[in-house]
Amino acid sequence: MNRRRLVPLCTVAIAGLLAAGSTAGAAAPAPVQAPSGGPVPTLAGPNGIIDDESFMEDVDCDMAQLTGPAATSTGHLTGDEKVSLDALVLVDVAQGAKIARIKDKKQRAAAERALFADMRNRLMVGTQSYEPLDITLKYDDFALLKQPAERTDNAEEIIALAKKQLGGKRPADVDVVYVLTDLDIQLPSIGKGVAGLADCIGGVALADRAFAVGETKPKSEEEIPIGPLTFYKDMTAKIASHEIGHLMGGHHHYQECGKPAPVAAGRGEPGPCTIMTNFVDFQTLPFSTVNSVVVRGHAEKWATANDR
Repeated sequence: MNRRRLVPLCTVAIAGLLAAGSTAGAAAPAPVQAPSGGPVPTLAGPNGIIDDESFMEDVDCDMAQLTGPAATSTGHLTGDEKVSLDALVLVDVAQGAKIARIKDKKQRAAAERALFADMRNRLMVGTQSYEPLDITLKYDDFALLKQPAERTDNAEEIIALAKKQLGGKRPADVDVVYVLTDLDIQLPSIGKGVAGLADCIGGVALADRAFAVGETKPKSEEEIPIGPLTFYKDMTAKIASHEIGHLMGGHHHYQECGKPAPVAAGRGEPGPCTIMTNFVDFQTLPFSTVNSVVVRGHAEKWATANDR
């Protein structure tokens, strides 16, 4: 995503089934046999119900349902069952390249710790996006991205570098891998600059696709105070929450605008929309209702599988 316009990673089509009723003068419909020998449902008129879930109770979708009355229902959004979402952060900044060239091991280790502490501080506000979903987003693991002699600003190439460094897939003890870069990253395949990119929507389910990259800038460069408001407030953290949100199944088109206004007002920012909006200008921390369910469902199904 970028500050002007973000291109959705994919489009999801949702199809509905409309049960048609009988029309005047038409022959009476044949009786409908309910599944499993249950009661025969009443046929709805053209303005009645759209469908009846009792028809679908015996349908096996290979455990693909992430929402609804099963274990990953909306009730878990306010439940007390915590889910840990563990992120490995690979740092791709100019300072990191300098640190990598330090000969003395102790000096290099100390410089890395200081850099990683700074990066973690920039990210931590974004964990508030996940707290209402009882998801603890942990930024506990950091490493330097191994940089080529000439750094690349191609977002897809940066993700490819992260995969190469880690043997093609995330480590067994983390759920997602996130690259922080101080470059103004681009997506040449669409001819646009972006602020972040996820390898795919729902990537947490796949060890070789649970990767994302996002920009980081010093607060003096990424935040613009105008009167009582601060534009692009905590942009580093928001971009990370957004891109990790994609890896957890979140979509741009599930965003809501207006809902997070109280949060935005309390933080002194103009963001009228939820975290998965594709305009950084309008972002604030909460997930929308639908994205909350989707992200929580993905966390329960896949993030917990990697807990150690």
